Amino acid sequence: AILDEEGRELYSGSFAGKAIEPKTPWVVALGDTLGIELLGRNELLDKEATVAVSAVRDARGLPDNVIGYTGVDLVVISPSSANLLAAMSERQREAFRLWAQGGGQLLVSLGGAATDILSSMPWLAQRMTGLNLSTVKT
Repeated sequence: AILDEEGRELYSGSFAGKAIEPKTPWVVALGDTLGIELLGRNELLDKEATVAVSAVRDARGLPDNVIGYTGVDLVVISPSSANLLAAMSERQREAFRLWAQGGGQLLVSLGGAATDILSSMPWLAQRMTGLNLSTVKT
């Protein structure tokens, strides 16, 4: 885990503070990782996960320039992302928007937090307009 000066977790992941191999997909999860960090992992065979996942817990851990997303293959937005997205600075939002609109891949699972998330990221709501979205209740 990477901590701030007060000991609060900014982000964590099996690769926190380490280099990621160029061939390894890098996933940045805003909040909950949704279990993505377990993809390809096999304890019986002592095999590590096939993706590098960084779980960002605090908006201060996000870049304020689109260049900061270089190398990121996927950003995960889940219901647990709502507070983090609302806490992003305008520069961070603009960097994220530019990355996403420039071809960045998003995995979006909004659930009951859809209103909060989409109100803090109106460009995301606009990007989702016209998509065939469905709601699954369990």
